[in-house]
Amino acid sequence: MSEPEPPVLQDEVVLALEGDPAPARTARHFVLEQGLPMGNPDLLEAAGLVVTELVTNATLHTPGVVALRVGRAEGGLCVSVEDLSTVRPRLHRRSDHATTGRGMQLASAYAQRWGVRPLSAGKQVWAVLTPASVAAALAVPAPVVDPSVWGVL
Repeated sequence: MSEPEPPVLQDEVVLALEGDPAPARTARHFVLEQGLPMGNPDLLEAAGLVVTELVTNATLHTPGVVALRVGRAEGGLCVSVEDLSTVRPRLHRRSDHATTGRGMQLASAYAQRWGVRPLSAGKQVWAVLTPASVAAALAVPAPVVDPSVWGVL
């Protein structure tokens, strides 16, 4: 089975994240700034959330985040994170009580498509978000949370 290819980006901008003490926050702000000309607040918020998850995954599970790429593609916005690990992220089915492990589920929900591209030193995890894919994700009803799970409410 072949890997999905990342899209060709228009107006691509790159941000080096190596050594940044707060790479997820920096990445989110960068995506919001770069995507402003698109003028779609839901798309921008979703892209900011997805890139936060991708950078957090890379920070937690790899030797380091190297770069963030943002560009227009396929009628939307493509975000990608490059890191130094060859280990691929996976979609997990977590229990309702788990406090981690939902980052790629979230990215998959908002993205029209996403994938992983091997690099000579590590990998690139990318996601294409479009107004339609974000609207579809936002139309899904939120799960009902049992207040007793939290112990307070």
